[in-house]
Amino acid sequence: MQTIIHPEKSFEDFNKVLEEVHYLISRYGIEKFTPSSKDSLETIKFMVLVHEGWKKAQNLVIAEVLAMQDELLLINKKIKRHNKNRRRKQANDLKKATKLINYRISKLKKSIDAK
Repeated sequence: MQTIIHPEKSFEDFNKVLEEVHYLISRYGIEKFTPSSKDSLETIKFMVLVHEGWKKAQNLVIAEVLAMQDELLLINKKIKRHNKNRRRKQANDLKKATKLINYRISKLKKSIDAK
């Protein structure tokens, strides 16, 4: 039987995902193309690139949130099993992991709310 450590994604890996999301939201369009203020076609090209970065960020956040929700389902099943077998310490440890995962989901959702 293989033991799964929760949360499955380490602190460093999660921070890399957050950094990637923030890059896609705030820097992607600017680093690809900087328009001059007088050319409207350049401004349109720039806006297209900015929206492309947002789309990529949204897709990344959706994928991460779905993976975390799957992990939460697995953890909740384990908690029920531990409670049934009267292993309170293991169940409490897993409950702490669910709080961390929910915090990470919240953090990802809030990063998309940037204006």
